[in-house]
Amino acid sequence: MAANEDNSQNKRKSVDLSKNTQNDGKVSSSNKKRALMHERQSHRRHYEEVRKAKEIWNKLRVKDADKEEMDAMVLELVELFDGKMKEVVLKHDASRIVQALIQFGTSEQRKKILHELSESIPEMSKIQYAHFVVLKLIKYCARDESCRRLIVKVRFFRKFRHM
Repeated sequence: MAANEDNSQNKRKSVDLSKNTQNDGKVSSSNKKRALMHERQSHRRHYEEVRKAKEIWNKLRVKDADKEEMDAMVLELVELFDGKMKEVVLKHDASRIVQALIQFGTSEQRKKILHELSESIPEMSKIQYAHFVVLKLIKYCARDESCRRLIVKVRFFRKFRHM
């Protein structure tokens, strides 16, 4: 009998927690704020891509997955942001995803990201969230000679072009 009471209490708790309403049938203020936030964000450019990428990124950053799973997640993220890196890097949450791509990606994937962002590296280094991506590029691309040359080349061409 006690087990039945525990089960019925657990069912009631799960039902109560699954409802997004207060006791009088109204939606709570925190749920209203959350819905309003999602409504505003849904009008942003690349919202769907960033939302999907955040789900994948949360799995990727746990680091419990094996090498094949991590490679598959990184490949999916690279394909998701292909051609959109310059715009995505400027966003707070999406810049963290690009940092993870640089950190966990292969050297070919890093080169692809670097080539896509190479024209805007000096500007990115001055922007609040994007400069962390530049730091990751420097840290992880320093291992690869061709990437290192490209970073130095971009830096010097930008410097002398303004003189």
